[in-house]
Amino acid sequence: MPVLQVLVELGMNLFEVRINYLYSKKFSKEDIFKIVKNSRFWLNTDVKTIDARLGWLQKTFELTGDEVRQVIVKEPRVIMFGVGPFEVWHTKAI
Repeated sequence: MPVLQVLVELGMNLFEVRINYLYSKKFSKEDIFKIVKNSRFWLNTDVKTIDARLGWLQKTFELTGDEVRQVIVKEPRVIMFGVGPFEVWHTKAI
């Protein structure tokens, strides 16, 4: 199998893993489209990191699953750039 084909297939598999993860977290097809359209580099973030950041947001701010999804659809860069700014803000707010 040519190297380029392997790389393309690997990339598609990683893409699918991230999309399937979002479906498993009850993001709608439209929401996933918005996330990818507005922040395509979001798909470079591994699922373990995405899951940890979503969990941190939900736990720290006591959000429901629906609220977490709303935040991520509105501002998907939260996942891509991390939660550091939120941690600073949250620490100061307490």
